[in-house]
Amino acid sequence: MLAHEQASVRSAGRDDLARRIRWVSEEDGDGAGYDIASFASDGRSRLIEVKTTKGWERTPFHITRNGLTVADERRSEWCLFRLWNFSREPRAFELYPPLDVRVTLTATTFVAGFHRGNGAGGSAVAVAVNGDDASRRSGCGVPNIF
Repeated sequence: MLAHEQASVRSAGRDDLARRIRWVSEEDGDGAGYDIASFASDGRSRLIEVKTTKGWERTPFHITRNGLTVADERRSEWCLFRLWNFSREPRAFELYPPLDVRVTLTATTFVAGFHRGNGAGGSAVAVAVNGDDASRRSGCGVPNIF
């Protein structure tokens, strides 16, 4: 994808910009909300989130909360590059914010944080970590933090 983007910018006569295109997710790690920092031929910033599947164009794909946040906050710069049918005959298209106009967004993971204080309900069982009977009964074997 990086080479494709560089070639596209070069074909628009912008070698200067093509040299500045970065594979952000590889160089800086995940977490920016996009994979590639590129440029439009007029020099405007382009933030590209790449989503690849082996399936067809409507195969569901995962996107992070951060990706959605950056898409919303930087709508004029951000796009999703949807690469599909990757293992057979790769095809692609781009989606632009707001994404929920074109795709259904379904939460599939949640972050579990602990409540402050002790009135949160639920229960916790103290277990030993040295392999005694308590840790075997609980099936967990981790120390109690409550």
